[in-house]
Amino acid sequence: MSRCRLRLNSAHFAPSTLAFAGSLLTTTILGASQAFATTPCAGLASLTIPNTTITSATVVAATGTTPAYCNVLATVAPQTDIRVQLPVNWKNRYLHLGGGGFDGNIAQNAPASYNVNLLAEGYAIGASNGGHRAAQYPGPTFAGNQQLVLAYAYTAIGDTDTVARALIQAYYGRPANHRYFDGCSNGGKNASVAASRFRKDYDGVIGGDGVWGHADERVGGGDMAGLTAVWARVVNVTGTFNLATFPAKLTALYNAQLAKCDAQDGVADGIISNPGKCRFDPAALACPSGVDTPACLTPTEVKAVKTLQSDLTLNHEVIGAPYGVGNLASGLSAVVGGGQGLGQGFLAMAYNNPAFSIADFNLQRDFSFISNQFGRVDDMTGSLSGAARYISDGGKLIVWSGNEDALVPVAGSVRFVERLREVVNGRDRDNVRLYTLPGVNHCGGGPGADTIDLLTPMSNWVENGVTPRNLVASKLTPAGVVSFTRPLCPFPQWAKYTGGNRNSASSFNCVRSDDDDRHAGWDRDHDHDH
Repeated sequence: MSRCRLRLNSAHFAPSTLAFAGSLLTTTILGASQAFATTPCAGLASLTIPNTTITSATVVAATGTTPAYCNVLATVAPQTDIRVQLPVNWKNRYLHLGGGGFDGNIAQNAPASYNVNLLAEGYAIGASNGGHRAAQYPGPTFAGNQQLVLAYAYTAIGDTDTVARALIQAYYGRPANHRYFDGCSNGGKNASVAASRFRKDYDGVIGGDGVWGHADERVGGGDMAGLTAVWARVVNVTGTFNLATFPAKLTALYNAQLAKCDAQDGVADGIISNPGKCRFDPAALACPSGVDTPACLTPTEVKAVKTLQSDLTLNHEVIGAPYGVGNLASGLSAVVGGGQGLGQGFLAMAYNNPAFSIADFNLQRDFSFISNQFGRVDDMTGSLSGAARYISDGGKLIVWSGNEDALVPVAGSVRFVERLREVVNGRDRDNVRLYTLPGVNHCGGGPGADTIDLLTPMSNWVENGVTPRNLVASKLTPAGVVSFTRPLCPFPQWAKYTGGNRNSASSFNCVRSDDDDRHAGWDRDHDHDH
């Protein structure tokens, strides 16, 4: 999944230098003064970690609000490149940042920052290149090497933590008290693996716009095999259209959706706050007989849109999630590109063949193979059963998705969390939170409030026992000025306007859904035939 470089996941660390002298760090824990043996930053380059080469350990000086930190680069054989940042003002926290797209390089931005300076907040930060050095696009050339595929799927996550643990212990003289994982897109997929396969290693996991569960666990199509099949369908459905004119029709469709559903939350602001209340039939834009203009949909195009907004089924069983309410025009390149590029890429990994073409994928013939490959062989996403054990053991999980994500359908995240809550007992269900962001695209962007710090409420949940409830999201101008705020309500609650300044979150209340609401994409099959 493509790395999103939008407001939601961009924090830049300014260069700095760190001078650290001495081999003992004295600190106070639980009121008692203790001394810990530590290693200076430069000395970390000589640290011995199995199967690992530390390529550099450099000091970086404080600049502005960014504190001094030690920057360490390492490689776990054969190709997992890792970066660990160790701030001088460490607050006993470790944060593992998920990757993006097909990876191949270590992200320079912090996708979990949400406009927060993570080093200033005292996090030691680990990240990797996803287990290989191949270029991301036009496709994963590493797909023919099963060892690298497994590194991309999960071993790079464990290797990064092994290196980070050793460096934290050596540098600070003690392990982290609190450990977190956070990512969006492919980082959201990484989060599912962190919560499931590496569940004992994290106190809190945050996953945005990700892929969850295994197909045989019947999670509603949000798994890797289901999403890949949906991307293949996108390519098939849109391949017959002139993409130069089809986006204009989709814009007309989106505007018609807004005209009908925007004000259902009490204010017409260009944001559909509760897609579950929006019942809009694309046939309302059907062209008159014999007419074809950018403002209407031909019968073939009506069928295409309904197909995109419907469950993907195989042998009468739902295997793929539908796209929900949203501007498919703005995301059409992502949808088609995701199907052609990402769908083809994941199929290449399933078949260990970089030359595999999505045109060769046959749903009836191939779905069971890719389901087993992604689920049981590659463990490309974390299992439902593993995530259930994670939250039953007390781990905290926040799942979030943009309601208008045109790459990874929000319905996949909704259905996974609902299945997760079905398979765990009573009070354990309170260890998972789901947030769907109105008007927000893939990992950010769109008309909605897409800047939201989820890491602070997560750390407050883990460290102080304060369960996150209603949060506040912001929309920033390109200059970084807040233009408006909105409540971010735990799903299935939604934000309803109550009066006052429409740009202020205080003018909205989080309300419960009623019998007229549908869950995102959950029951579209009952609305029409396809």
